[in-house]
Amino acid sequence: MLWVALAGPAANMILAFASGILLTSFLGSGFLATAGGAFLGNMLLYSLQINLALAIFNLLPIPPLDGSKVLRGVLPYQYEHMADRLEYYGPYVLMGIIMLGFFTGISIFWIFIGPFVRFFSALFTFGLM
Repeated sequence: MLWVALAGPAANMILAFASGILLTSFLGSGFLATAGGAFLGNMLLYSLQINLALAIFNLLPIPPLDGSKVLRGVLPYQYEHMADRLEYYGPYVLMGIIMLGFFTGISIFWIFIGPFVRFFSALFTFGLM
């Protein structure tokens, strides 16, 4: 179950890495100065950031996200009852956090996800972004 849960975020990270490499190579070649190149550059930048955000969001240990399955895979047996309780209440917690961000305008998820997206964006574009 652990490896299956890691497959989605790993695929997102691979796609983000490929987008970062392509974006970096196009930045170095000057291709992005053209109109078509600017469109392609924006698409690669969005692909990089969206895939990073999805990978990190999916690794949050809140059920039904993949991070909860990863947590279950590495959690010692004596804490199994805590994981069961989290499995029951997790979707409500997830929806509550989403709704709180919707009504207040403050994205709680972005507080956690944003620094990782910025770090990996800089890492995958070799500091050019």
